[in-house]
Amino acid sequence: MFLKSLTVTATYVIMAAPLQVAAALTIAMMLNNKKMAAVGVWRTLYYMPSIVSGIAVSLLWMWILNPDFGLLNYLLGLIGIAGPRWVYSEQWAIPSFVMIGVWAAGSNMLLYLAGLQSIPTPSMKLPPSTAPVAGGASGTSPSRCSARPSSSTW
Repeated sequence: MFLKSLTVTATYVIMAAPLQVAAALTIAMMLNNKKMAAVGVWRTLYYMPSIVSGIAVSLLWMWILNPDFGLLNYLLGLIGIAGPRWVYSEQWAIPSFVMIGVWAAGSNMLLYLAGLQSIPTPSMKLPPSTAPVAGGASGTSPSRCSARPSSSTW
């Protein structure tokens, strides 16, 4: 029994951790754009799952993932796919909990966004390109060149 729970936990961590980090960082990089319309509203919407009561969140997900009258199975049924039993199935339980975990990426997003906004603007500029590309643009983007290394404390 112990090995089974260890395997389930390891599987969850291997699946959920990279997806949570990727989702939170992607959302933070999108919300770091100063030209985006209604940035405050989007930040609030993405952070909201992190501050809502755990009981309310669990009830919401139990309704969404209910195999008989859940929202997700209803939407899948509209396009002709028979939905699985989600958390009631041994095969789908871990992916269901991974999906729930990724949905609550708001607190990590907030930390990444604060880190991205603390990077000074001059360091976001690209270094001069040594290999010109058609149209004079360099082949790399500022977020790949300097935003990630500057946001690291290592």
